[in-house]
Amino acid sequence: MRVFIDPRKCRLSGECVKVCPEKAISVKGGTAVIDDEKCDLDGICIPACPKGAIRYIEKGIGKAIKKGERVMKKKYICSTCGAAAASKGHLCTPVISNKAFSCEYCGAVVGDPRHVCKPKMEKLSYVCEGCGRVAVKKSEVCKPKKI
Repeated sequence: MRVFIDPRKCRLSGECVKVCPEKAISVKGGTAVIDDEKCDLDGICIPACPKGAIRYIEKGIGKAIKKGERVMKKKYICSTCGAAAASKGHLCTPVISNKAFSCEYCGAVVGDPRHVCKPKMEKLSYVCEGCGRVAVKKSEVCKPKKI
């Protein structure tokens, strides 16, 4: 799987370049391109594009992938619990940066991975027995306990 920018839809707004925490997107020869080696498949760039030019596709065949079918690479290790995480925003020790991303629950563009909105609050299912943080997914906390 990879992230693809459709050159027919892309209008070079630069919004995807601004939000990519891995700096995997650049403009070359009047076209936005993604460096697959740098891209961690977090999908932050997808909702950032005002023209809907970015999507997940299967490598090699260009077939679009639905959100529920994508598998995230777990390439970050949490410094608190040692768990593998798909992004640097694992909630034990979330990385807060000046790079904005789109909340998967409300769609707002935010910079804090601990952002909590009403749609996310309705889905909270776990509390960390170690630090008390609440989360939607077990993988977001060190010692999850079902609420």
